[in-house]
Amino acid sequence: MTIPKSEFEKGRTPINFRKDNILSLPTFYSPEVYIFNILKEYTDNPTKYHKFWLSLEAYPELSNYTVDKIKRKMLNNKTYKDIHENKQWSKNILDFVQKSDLLRHYYQQDTNKHELNEYKKRLYKAIKAASRSKKNRLF
Repeated sequence: MTIPKSEFEKGRTPINFRKDNILSLPTFYSPEVYIFNILKEYTDNPTKYHKFWLSLEAYPELSNYTVDKIKRKMLNNKTYKDIHENKQWSKNILDFVQKSDLLRHYYQQDTNKHELNEYKKRLYKAIKAASRSKKNRLF
């Protein structure tokens, strides 16, 4: 059986569709790589995301973050080990993502709203399935 590319990219296989109580990220990437890729998209296309970059000026602790600085300190020449095992790198990037509201901005983009809506549907489905399973164990 071949998995369609669109399903592979979402990190799902036909087996996953039968398990309603399982939830994954909107992609098949690990959380670290998922955030890395979003940030890379933003640094590779600064004009497209100029509102995001301008918004950083409103926060004194983020006003020194430029596209070049993010690339140099967080993205360039990063290996698998840097992304998955370097606790300081993870702390720095997660701190930036949280303070800058990067994910909020990412999911406000029209091109990404569908991904978020699909994720919400799967989340509600998983909660409902887990709740149903828990109720069944009580009786």
